Amino acid sequence: TLLVMGVLIHLLMGGLTLMVAFGGRYRQTLMWCVAACALGAVAYAAGLVMLLQGRSDPSLWLPSLFLIAAYACLWASLRQFSVRPSRLMLAAGPLAWAALGSWPAFMSSYEWARIAFSILAVAYMALCMRELVSGWANNRWLALVVLFLVFVHTAYHLLRIVILAGVSFSPAWQPDFSVTVLVNVLFIISMTYAILAMASSRAERFHQHAARHDALTGLANRRVLCEWSEPRLVQAREEYKSLSVLMCDLDHFKQINDNYGHDAGNR
Repeated sequence: TLLVMGVLIHLLMGGLTLMVAFGGRYRQTLMWCVAACALGAVAYAAGLVMLLQGRSDPSLWLPSLFLIAAYACLWASLRQFSVRPSRLMLAAGPLAWAALGSWPAFMSSYEWARIAFSILAVAYMALCMRELVSGWANNRWLALVVLFLVFVHTAYHLLRIVILAGVSFSPAWQPDFSVTVLVNVLFIISMTYAILAMASSRAERFHQHAARHDALTGLANRRVLCEWSEPRLVQAREEYKSLSVLMCDLDHFKQINDNYGHDAGNR
């Protein structure tokens, strides 16, 4: 049931995010989130197929590979949001997991697979936290919410390594599997929504600034002048103080544009 719901929820969230991505300024950031949702859906679909076929792969190697790639995409989304290109670490986790799949001892031990998966998850969570801390000044409260989500997910995987180490479980039908599936579903969906909210918040600030400032000089426009001056005029009247306005004008500026062009005039 969790795997089926995981597939459906990831597909739904990915589709909604895809529609938003094509209509906004942060298309590349949100497309990484769409990729994370798509990989999450593929991961749980692969796990569902393995269970239905009765396969006893202790490491659940293929579903875990897609989940690690989804974590990498979430990190890439945060890097894109911070206007920093993704690096080789984007593929390092999936490649490391793929390499472990060629190790017979790893493939036959659920305990080793569980620990390796959690270590890779914690590594990507640490990278996500680094991105959030370095760029949280733009929207501190929202970044703190996202940082909290990443921290809780990191704490879960750390506890999973420490507390469950040495405990022998079957590959799928045990509490750790169900809880991990639920936690991963909630995390990927929450992070996608949180990154979407961060992009929306930044876009709103951009539009507000564009509506209140001159595009050429960056100076506040007439709307800001009216908003700024009205309360100060009221305050000046109440306190019997004078208020002065300095107005500057450049004479014969049209000659600059006529002789040298508007680009020179703009400069």
